[in-house]
Amino acid sequence: MLLPLWPLLTAAWLTAGAAPPDPAQALPSVELRGAYEHPTEHLGDTVRFCVQVDEVIDAWEPYHTRFGPERYRAYRVWSDDQRLWDAKEFHTPLGRLFVERGSAADRSLARAARFQRFVIHGTVRQALLGQPWIEVEHAFRSAETVGEGTLLHAARAVQWLEKGALEMARQELQRALAPRLPQAVRDDLEALLAQTSPA
Repeated sequence: MLLPLWPLLTAAWLTAGAAPPDPAQALPSVELRGAYEHPTEHLGDTVRFCVQVDEVIDAWEPYHTRFGPERYRAYRVWSDDQRLWDAKEFHTPLGRLFVERGSAADRSLARAARFQRFVIHGTVRQALLGQPWIEVEHAFRSAETVGEGTLLHAARAVQWLEKGALEMARQELQRALAPRLPQAVRDDLEALLAQTSPA
C-alpha cells in the first residue's frame, strides 16, 4: 500500500527549518521524451515531468557517471506521453531515472505499484551515449493516474477496432474512461471512442 508522502516530507523540511518543495513549483515542465530526443537541452537543469513506473533496474553500466549501483537505484519508466494500450509503446519504456538510495524519493518510488504515475523533479546531470542521465530530486505520487484496468480495456478496444467490431470497442472504451485520468489520456481515449460511432 502506498502511504501519503507529503505529510512526512513536510514534517522533515519544517524540522530542518526550511519550507518543503511544492509539487507545482515553477520548474521548467518537459516531456521525458523531449529530454531523450534532445539530451543536452536541459543539461544541468532541474525540470519537472510525469512518468509511469515500470520496474527497478537491477544492473547497469554507470560508465564515468556518478550513478554507480552502490549509491543509486535505477528505475525504468514510461514517458507521460506514451500510450501503453499500444503494444509497441508498452514494450519500450522510454526512460531511465536514478535516485539516491535511502532518500525520500527512493522510498516513495520503491513503494510504487507498476503503472503508478508520479510527478518527478529531476536534474539532468549528464548527457552520455545519446541519453540524459537524470537524478530524481523529488517524486510525488500523482492524483491523476492511468491504472491497469484502463490500459487493459483500452488495449482490448484497439483490438476490436482493428476487427471492425465497433460496439465491442465502444463498450471497452467506456470502461477505460475511469475517473482521475490525465486530461491528455482522456482526450486520446475519447478520440478512439469517436471512431466507434457509425458513419
